[in-house]
Amino acid sequence: MWKDIETFLYNPGAVIEQLATQMQIQDGEAVGLHAGLAKFQRSLQALNTEQDTVITLFRLDQIQLEETDIQRDIENVQEQLRCVQEKESCLRSAKELLHDLSQHLKEPLTWELRRQLIEVLVEVIRVDTVEDSAGRKQAKVTVIYRFGDSTAIGMGTPCS
Repeated sequence: MWKDIETFLYNPGAVIEQLATQMQIQDGEAVGLHAGLAKFQRSLQALNTEQDTVITLFRLDQIQLEETDIQRDIENVQEQLRCVQEKESCLRSAKELLHDLSQHLKEPLTWELRRQLIEVLVEVIRVDTVEDSAGRKQAKVTVIYRFGDSTAIGMGTPCS
């Protein structure tokens, strides 16, 4: 072994040539490794871009779903508001109607006038057969007036 070392030391040219050859091989491998590294870095960047796109699209889809839900909520509230406004209008109309109809009470109430008053004031009359606690069948009359149920104004049989 010492003989090999002396040869290397006294005649370094052969060893230097061998090292240069190995360095060229290493340089070639390094170039290949750099190219591979660049390729993997580009692939990673492409994946990151794709991930950002997917996340953006997912979030966009989530936003659209939330927007749809909020729009539906807005429409529901608007519909409820329309119903409230309709009821307010009906109540105002009923008040005016009752005022006008009360003027007819100054006249004698004929069957025809009573019929007309009922047609104007009553929206639904429903008769149900129910059993009492003794098992006897009885008629239960429910009257719904155009301006609210009968219990709301203290008239007639309570509505169910």
